[in-house]
Amino acid sequence: MVKHRALRASVFTLAIMALLPPAFASDKALSDCVSLGVERRISGCTSFIARGKAVKPGNLAIAYDNRGSAYYAKGEFDRAIADDNKALELNPTYAIAFGNRGLDYEAKGEHDRAIADFNQAIALNPTFAVAYHNRGIAYEAKGDGDRAIADNTKAIDLNPRFADAYNNRGKAYGAKGDYDRAIVDFTKAIAVDPTLALAYGNRGAAYGAKGDHDRAITDESKAIELNPQNAVAYNNRGISYVSRGALDNAIADFTRAIELSPTFAGAYIDRGKAYEGKGELDRAIADDSKAVELNPTYALAFSNRGDVEEAKGDHDRAIADDSKAIELNPAFADAFENRGKAYEAKGDLLHAVSDFRKMHKLVPDDLDASANIARIEHMIAANPQGTESSPAIVAPPTAVATSLPTGAGDERRVALVFGNSDYSAVEALPNPKRDAESIAAALRNEGFVVTMAVDATKAQMVASLREFETDADRSDWALVYFAGHGLEMGGRNYLIPVDAHLANDRDVDDEAITLDRIENAVAGAGKLRLVLLDACRNNPFVAHMQRTAGISRSINRGLKSVEPDSGTMVVFATRAADTAEDGNTDHSPFAAAFLKELRTPGLEVRRLFDTVRDDVLDATDHHQMPFSYGSLSSRQDFYFLPPK
Repeated sequence: MVKHRALRASVFTLAIMALLPPAFASDKALSDCVSLGVERRISGCTSFIARGKAVKPGNLAIAYDNRGSAYYAKGEFDRAIADDNKALELNPTYAIAFGNRGLDYEAKGEHDRAIADFNQAIALNPTFAVAYHNRGIAYEAKGDGDRAIADNTKAIDLNPRFADAYNNRGKAYGAKGDYDRAIVDFTKAIAVDPTLALAYGNRGAAYGAKGDHDRAITDESKAIELNPQNAVAYNNRGISYVSRGALDNAIADFTRAIELSPTFAGAYIDRGKAYEGKGELDRAIADDSKAVELNPTYALAFSNRGDVEEAKGDHDRAIADDSKAIELNPAFADAFENRGKAYEAKGDLLHAVSDFRKMHKLVPDDLDASANIARIEHMIAANPQGTESSPAIVAPPTAVATSLPTGAGDERRVALVFGNSDYSAVEALPNPKRDAESIAAALRNEGFVVTMAVDATKAQMVASLREFETDADRSDWALVYFAGHGLEMGGRNYLIPVDAHLANDRDVDDEAITLDRIENAVAGAGKLRLVLLDACRNNPFVAHMQRTAGISRSINRGLKSVEPDSGTMVVFATRAADTAEDGNTDHSPFAAAFLKELRTPGLEVRRLFDTVRDDVLDATDHHQMPFSYGSLSSRQDFYFLPPK
């Protein structure tokens, strides 16, 4: 269960009276235009605006902005934006109108437009505390917690009694997992404004995240007392009741949250977990299904429903729901674990161990993931025939052979081959396309089902990897070969699609493919996982790439050494931090050596790549030395072409 926290944006002050002559003070349209009543304000401002040229442009601008703030309060954000546009047309230096239009855009989820308007408001009025605060909310919505904290800190510097700024800075700290700082800020917000229900609710959520459920319940109860319509506070108190084992109290709170907010998908999920805890599985499934109906992209809802279906023994439905959760969130470690358990229960050990490996890749320190992998691998080794339709029978460790030669035989082998030559932003590379075509043909001759992608864009690489991942999950061997440009930035390795421009270091994450993504694609193979990278060429992108001011990130032409999971081998065309040659012949030195040794019978995989290394050293006068990373089981030998 996830504690929910609420943000509150600060509405900018109505300012029209300060700019008008005293003679207008008794003017009904004017007094209505600055009233707090929403409908009254709309009516008054509309009447005032109708006077047209009889009113100074600056005062008309304020009237439009005030009416826009009323439309904002009604949730009519497009009308609010139209009025703020008119206000800014009349007065292009009207900081409040920029700030209010930013609020309108933020309410519509257009965070970048909101930030642009808050920037304008701050440029016009550098002491505008509310604009800093609201920009912080927009940054928080974009997941930029550091900037959110900086903006709320600036707002507090400008106005030390700004309760909402303390509250929202606390939320940003909480999102970073810094619950102690979050609690300090929520407490300061409460000290400034003891009626701020959101601050009590958020502090309760932070206490709950720290496991202090008694304090959490106390704070959520206070939030409810201050605002009985606060659905989030009811839901968060319910989560703390679950943690204390008070499931009936929890269900009552979740139900009240749903009554107050019928589209609150999270409350249905949380009530479903409480029903599951009581053993009321059908009710749990009904609540998870309602959450899916309300939010079809809610990965947690699918995963939780899968948990309950697995508890009912419906393995196929559990697998389907966990698969959907993973499709929606490929980094959802719990969904991989739960699907792995469902596969294990069905006796499908290859799929089970594949999912446990993927979980381990996402959470390397999770002991359950390591234990699951070890258990299933032992079951597979002890009884290789028991991996599909029935659970394997575990044999004593002494029954495991010390060397199980593996050739093509009845194994399923799949490969994905990339050859990126024709880069749009830099000079083309002659060899990768030829290398890829030749290696794809050679692998097919050795029994691989090969998918080839030549001159692939980012979108094409991602699509190919997704499709290949499904094939790898059903295979014994999975191999990815990439020829083209690659680089290392900030300790991570990236492979570069042909449509990348990489004008700025920030573009790398958006325009390139991480090596981690490649490793994930092969992770599901049951026996051997290979990644071959001829991607260490002298990279022209690095020379022209702009660096982000204030951020220290090393950018290198070569690749960084890696530590792949057991059973996975990653082979670089040259050592970490070195650059490889593209070659003066039809193939790069690495591709030529691999093609030669691939056709040699009886070369075990580890020995094969040792031989490739020696061949490349000879061909390059010892300027280039391929390097292999990872460890394969000593109990099994692997051959592209078995001994004769």
